[in-house]
Order: sequence, then C-alpha cells, then structure tokens
Amino acid sequence: MQRPALLSEAQFPVDASEWYIVYVSGTHLVKMGDRGRLVVPLALRERAGLAEGRQLVLVETDDGIVLLTQDQLKRRVRADLEGLRLVDELLAARRVESADDDAL
Repeated sequence: MQRPALLSEAQFPVDASEWYIVYVSGTHLVKMGDRGRLVVPLALRERAGLAEGRQLVLVETDDGIVLLTQDQLKRRVRADLEGLRLVDELLAARRVESADDDAL
C-alpha cells in the first residue's frame, strides 16, 4: 500500500481518524526478542502472505531497514533500473577502452 506524501499544515485533515487511517494504520510496533527475533503481527502476516519458513530479505537503507519478500525486492530493483540503458553504457565504455588500447 503506497502512502501519499506528507501533508502540509493547510492540508492536514481535521478528523484525526482520517490521519490515522492514511498514515499510521500500517505501522506496527514490535519488540526485538532473544537472538534478534521479531514477531510479525498475525494480521500483517496474513495480508502479506507470509507463512512459516518463507524467506525474507532485509535491506539496509539510509532511512532504516526494509523487510521484503524476494519477489518484492525483484520488483523494486526492476523499477529502479527501468529506463536505464546499462548494456549500451557498458558497450560504449568497452569501445572507448578498446580504442585506447589500439592507439598504443
């Protein structure tokens, strides 16, 4: 579920329950257990399709730690790379290096 950008004071909803639904309802407070274990609340596990033994990926970012399934991570990486012409850039760099080698 994608959350909207933060609201300015002029846009802040008057009804606090609206604010809660939009910004806080997907937030879950958990406590680190022994040996670094975290318990993901049941309702969240069910919505995310998480079952015992499901492999998850922790990604460390500048903003904190993100917990993703492998499929979610693949989609995120593909979205980040969409539109980039990495192969073309690599070939262009190799051609420059080759031309430099031939000039020697």
